[in-house]
Amino acid sequence: MSASVAPLPQVRVHLVVGLLAAVLTGCGDSSPGLQPDTDPTLSGSPSRSQEVAPADGPIVANAHASYRVPKGFEVADELAGTIPANASGSSRSAITLGEFPAVGTTDLGTVAGVVASNVARGRPPRQMAQATLDGEPAFHLAGRVEPGQRFEAYGAVHDDTVVYVRFDLDGSRAATAAVIESVLATWQWK
Repeated sequence: MSASVAPLPQVRVHLVVGLLAAVLTGCGDSSPGLQPDTDPTLSGSPSRSQEVAPADGPIVANAHASYRVPKGFEVADELAGTIPANASGSSRSAITLGEFPAVGTTDLGTVAGVVASNVARGRPPRQMAQATLDGEPAFHLAGRVEPGQRFEAYGAVHDDTVVYVRFDLDGSRAATAAVIESVLATWQWK
C-alpha cells in the first residue's frame, strides 16, 4: 500500500525552497542587493506627512491579515497562497496578498530576501528601511522590476507564516505612493 502526496503549488514550492536556501546559507541581511537602503529617491513609499484617505474598496483577506484595496480593483480567487486584486482595465496593476511558511526563521532580512528573489521578472528590488504593519515590524522592498511599473512589498512573520502585500503598479510616483499608503492604512492582523 502506498500513499500519494499531492504536490504543493509551484509558486509555494519555489518560495519554501528559496527560504530554506536563504536560511541554510545564512544570506539574511548580507545578501548582495538587499542591503537596507534609506535613499528616499528609490522608494515609492508615501510620506507619512501626507494625508491619504484609507482605501475603501473590496476587502482582501487570508487567515493572517486583511486590508482594503481602492475602488476600481477587483479581487480574484486565491491561487497558490496568493490573492491578487487587479485594477479594472489594467493587465499590469495589481495588489497581491501572499503567504508562505516561515520555516523557523523570523529574521526580516532573510524573509525579505526570499520575497525579493521570487519577483518573477526584471531586476530584484532593494530592501528599504524597516517599516511597520499594524504596529508590527515589517520588511519593505522597493524598485522597478519592469519598465514603467513600480514594485513595492511589505511583510512580516506572523504565526509562523511570512505574510506580505505586494504592489505592482503603473503610474506616477505620487499616484502609486497614494495607492500604497491607502492600502497600508487599512492593514489588520488577525
